[in-house]
Amino acid sequence: MVPRKRVLLMLLVVAAEKIELTGIKSKPNDWTLVANGPGRSLAKAAVGDAKPTAILNTGFCGGLDPSLAVGQLFVANKVVFEDSEYTVELPDKIGNTMVGTIACSDRVVISREEKADLRSRTGAHAVDMESFAVAECAQRLGVPFYCVRIVSDTAHDTFPLDFNLYRDEFGRFRMRAIAMRALLSPFRVLPELIRFQKRCAAASEILGEFLVNCRFSA
Repeated sequence: MVPRKRVLLMLLVVAAEKIELTGIKSKPNDWTLVANGPGRSLAKAAVGDAKPTAILNTGFCGGLDPSLAVGQLFVANKVVFEDSEYTVELPDKIGNTMVGTIACSDRVVISREEKADLRSRTGAHAVDMESFAVAECAQRLGVPFYCVRIVSDTAHDTFPLDFNLYRDEFGRFRMRAIAMRALLSPFRVLPELIRFQKRCAAASEILGEFLVNCRFSA
């Protein structure tokens, strides 16, 4: 993958939330965008019976490496989950992005302490919730897998809410419940969530612009 004009027959772009894809303003005709919710099972369902020539997993990620800043692009050359890993053949540097290992978690990693522990156990630079499942789908289909993320929260950040408490039986976030909980703390939780939403919206713009100027090989 190199950050310049893309050439591809059919790219399946898998994210968790629609906001992660809103920065892709001029979707190429051979791209299919899917956002089916967070977590590995929903990511696998997002791929479903599709027959792409390559799969791109994208969206936000949490920084585990303290050097990663909000709004920084991250490209995974290795995805790890528990004792398994998936390796992607990529150059050590792609433009101004960091290239490294991303850990896949079944839950939102909420606190700086959790992030430090995950980094210590895996050596990963960042964390998400879908990449390993999407990599497994790509491997099953025998097509190339790419993972391009953007940092939405750093290794030093702790979320004001435990978002894991606000997921439904399928794993999707119950947005109304989160909003109601935030309204109960108008001076602490609500302002933090508004700042995080604005941060994510800005990050999505950076991510989308980068992606449409990339070339993905089938």
